[in-house]
Amino acid sequence: MQNNLCDLEILKKKHGHLLEKIPQEFWYSLVFDNALLVPGKSLPSRDPQKGGADISGKFSKHIDLKVPLISSNMNSVTEARMAIAVARLGGIGVLHRFCSIEDEVKMVAEVKRAEGFKIDDPYTIHYRAILGEAQELMSDKNTSGLLVVDDRNKLVGIFTRRDMPIRGEKNILIKNLMTPRNKLVVAPEDVNIEKIIKIFDKTKKEKLPLVDKKDRVVGLVTKKDIEKLLFYKNSTKDKNSRLQVAAAIGVTEDEKERAKELVKIGVDALVVDIANGHSDSLIKMLTFLKKKFPEVDVVAGNVATYQAAKDLIEAGADAIKVGIGPGAACKTREQTGFGVSQISAILQASAVGSDVPLIADGGVRKPADFVKALAAGASSVMMGGIFASTDESPGIIIDKGLRGRFKVYQGMASYKAVLDRIVRSGEGIKMEKIRALEDISENVDEGVSGEVRYSGSVAQIFKEYAGGARSAFSYGSSQNLKEFQKSVQFVYQTESGARESAPHDMIY
Repeated sequence: MQNNLCDLEILKKKHGHLLEKIPQEFWYSLVFDNALLVPGKSLPSRDPQKGGADISGKFSKHIDLKVPLISSNMNSVTEARMAIAVARLGGIGVLHRFCSIEDEVKMVAEVKRAEGFKIDDPYTIHYRAILGEAQELMSDKNTSGLLVVDDRNKLVGIFTRRDMPIRGEKNILIKNLMTPRNKLVVAPEDVNIEKIIKIFDKTKKEKLPLVDKKDRVVGLVTKKDIEKLLFYKNSTKDKNSRLQVAAAIGVTEDEKERAKELVKIGVDALVVDIANGHSDSLIKMLTFLKKKFPEVDVVAGNVATYQAAKDLIEAGADAIKVGIGPGAACKTREQTGFGVSQISAILQASAVGSDVPLIADGGVRKPADFVKALAAGASSVMMGGIFASTDESPGIIIDKGLRGRFKVYQGMASYKAVLDRIVRSGEGIKMEKIRALEDISENVDEGVSGEVRYSGSVAQIFKEYAGGARSAFSYGSSQNLKEFQKSVQFVYQTESGARESAPHDMIY
């Protein structure tokens, strides 16, 4: 019988300094609340008030995060709006797969077009098109303007909401409404950002079409995108200055088509995500994806043991997602009895000794938990419930009067989440789907659905967690994550110690 957990000697070799003050009988059962970090000497030159530590980490082999926070691939957490917000703030979002392929692809496209130095394939419309067609295209693509072209894709004008008549007939030709080419300011495709800024400042224009020597459309730069580029300095972007985004897929045969379409539209990473990632089906899918799409990072999970992490790394994973059962909306451990305490699970995966990034997924309730996950060996941390409580998560704010305001949060293995997936699949409620629901209801689900207290903008969460991490790095005499993981030590915290660690004996 294979021993999936590594023995104490391997843990000692990898984490000897980190675990030196923890009794060995607790090495397999560490959670966020029974471990504390020992303060070190805070060096003046590394004081967060004088520049701050570098808290950056990694999502996967080729995706770096200035703030190593990830919004989880849950239908009540991450859709396009969340993914855009998180990437702008230095993290990355993983779009959920509880929808049709078309819907997930559309979400990826929305994130990739949200901003960038330039738009390589701007939306265009022919000058002989009518107003109704332009309105429909603008609504479908959620854009405020269209470049107007002729049969040879030559720029002849621009049509924006400002050109739209208040009571115009739907069949009016666009060429009679557009701003013509002779009134536009354009630039060559190799124009640099400094020149673009000067053009916008001088002309007061908001859109700058890019054309080749034959006046054919080759791109578009908007003033809004340049402003975002300068404002969100920590944003997670690809080589073309577009926001980066990951998307979840499953392991069944039809998920290969989902992966193909997501890669085609430009997704930066695929997350193969099942309840127990230590399985032949996941390894088979992982092997297929790495062979078919070698240019795209593939994240695999979830796992909680040394052997599971080792097997997925050897199969070619570009990152490993760690955590079975610690999430607020998960009841896998309660229903099945299986799982590993989260800090111990991270220690197990980290003990493999690979440079493949580890994503700690689940159990984080406060900035200190985020920091402890990093200390244990995680390169970044995924959160669900914390982000579900924000403006940017899907769904409306539920106002319960004196009780406060809330948002819906669903565990992905809950009955309600599975029902939502079926409804949103785009296939309708067929008999086999109904039978699937009946099968689910006869078995034990491993998630719960409920509500979390509304917390405002996701920007506030990033500010709080990034600030906590920078302060922690100061306590740990560290300037970056690598130093932090080498220098810090855990001590065991009792239940009464956990009570002492939180505010107490006062009303607040």
